[in-house]
Amino acid sequence: MLDNLGIKLEISPEAKEELAYSGFTPKYGARPLLGIIRNQLRRPLSKKIIANEISKGNTVKNHPER
Repeated sequence: MLDNLGIKLEISPEAKEELAYSGFTPKYGARPLLGIIRNQLRRPLSKKIIANEISKGNTVKNHPER
């Protein structure tokens, strides 16, 4: 979706690992991962796009909060 808007998303390996750990439970496997991506990536990015804080040609870099 971001590619269609001309926005690039760079996610560090550490952030990917954090998302993977947050989105996995022994009971449900990786099913919670979609919710984690929606809550931690899609919604915040959508709000910034709507607020014109991110626009065409921008690169968004993501890193885990520690």
